[in-house]
Amino acid sequence: MTHDLPKQDTSRTEFRTWLARNYPPQSKKLWDSMPRVSYRRKHNLAQQLHLNRRIQSFDELVKTFSLEVIYVKSTEETKQARGCALLDQTDPDILKFWEAMQSAWPRRRGSKPRRSFLIGDKKGTKTKKWLELDADKSYLILDAENHQVVMFVIRKAISSDRVVMAASDIVDEATGCRRDLRPYEPGRIVAFGHSAGRRDARVFGNVKNIIKGKSDTVRVHGMNCNALGVASLLWAVVESIVPTDITKDFLDQLDAVNLPPIGADTIDPKGTGYEIKLGMEAYHFPLASRSPPEAYFTRGYSSAGHTDDSIAPFTFGFGLRREISSPADSWKVGLSQRACEALATKLPETIPARPSGGDFVNLKYQIICRNSENLLIMFRPNHLHGSTVPFGATTRSVAFTASRHIIKAWEKSQICTIDRLEGSNAVFSDTDLCD
Repeated sequence: MTHDLPKQDTSRTEFRTWLARNYPPQSKKLWDSMPRVSYRRKHNLAQQLHLNRRIQSFDELVKTFSLEVIYVKSTEETKQARGCALLDQTDPDILKFWEAMQSAWPRRRGSKPRRSFLIGDKKGTKTKKWLELDADKSYLILDAENHQVVMFVIRKAISSDRVVMAASDIVDEATGCRRDLRPYEPGRIVAFGHSAGRRDARVFGNVKNIIKGKSDTVRVHGMNCNALGVASLLWAVVESIVPTDITKDFLDQLDAVNLPPIGADTIDPKGTGYEIKLGMEAYHFPLASRSPPEAYFTRGYSSAGHTDDSIAPFTFGFGLRREISSPADSWKVGLSQRACEALATKLPETIPARPSGGDFVNLKYQIICRNSENLLIMFRPNHLHGSTVPFGATTRSVAFTASRHIIKAWEKSQICTIDRLEGSNAVFSDTDLCD
């Protein structure tokens, strides 16, 4: 039985209605019914994104993207920023309204308001302690003592505005339909891929965090395919930009424990390939490798000062679409309607729109990376870092890391599986599991 496809300018809601009307809702393959483009179109997209490019060294990276190289020294002055909300004191209004903003944000029963830490140099300060990375320049930051790479920032990393917009839309979909990992922090952050479960009962498995429309198998499969496609395509961009020895080391750490690639309950983790939808067209890459197994999508999210326990030396993050609005609107991401009403009485809407907040901060080296659209950043997760509280800017982002607790949960599940299959109580070492 054949059905006429909807027109190319059909809205997403109309397309879903057409999909549900013409196909049975039980099939998980429905999302794949969107018309796929030809091989030539896929080849053109891959060429536009430079997916076949491989950069061999940081010297080549500096020449390719015209990076400004800066040497910095670490400091002990920011240790107390751990667990604190980061306030950019270069914007005086955020200090003026911080108490009102904090009172509107929900927090755990009995918990105290979050402490804050001021970053940046006040206007008029002659002695500059903080290094500000401009929003229109790309940088490579090196340690002044040992010349190790601290971080790099590349603007206009994705050579297609259409991909940036499509990825941003899927981030909006994910953050709107999946459970927030940090409900007591500004903005929303959701996980996709593998998970270790609750902290008090670690169990390895796929993330199960869809809370809106989870009874609709078609919608669940569609959201999983969308998230997988965006994560995998962005990781392909990472591999085309980051020097090969860095990405190889990252993937080798995962291969050493035989950790399966990214997947979901409705997607076979042993398979290959992914699909990303640009408008009403589907770009299907059936043989392409998928992204690492742990990805995070954020919208308007601000993280307090912290470090991440990762088995890899670097974490990679993309900044996608960035909206500039009034501080009140940017602060409402993730808030309930009641909390928004409470905030409106304390934070006047007359504060003008400004591109403030959501900036990455390396606290160990006192670096503020001004955020922008279409940004790729690589940093060391064991350095104390965070992002500034949103006060006018709402950014969508995707990050890739390799958390140690997920690796440990995977190794534990492998030991339990081997014991169950062999019927023995033998204990396997880490070396045995890596062979």
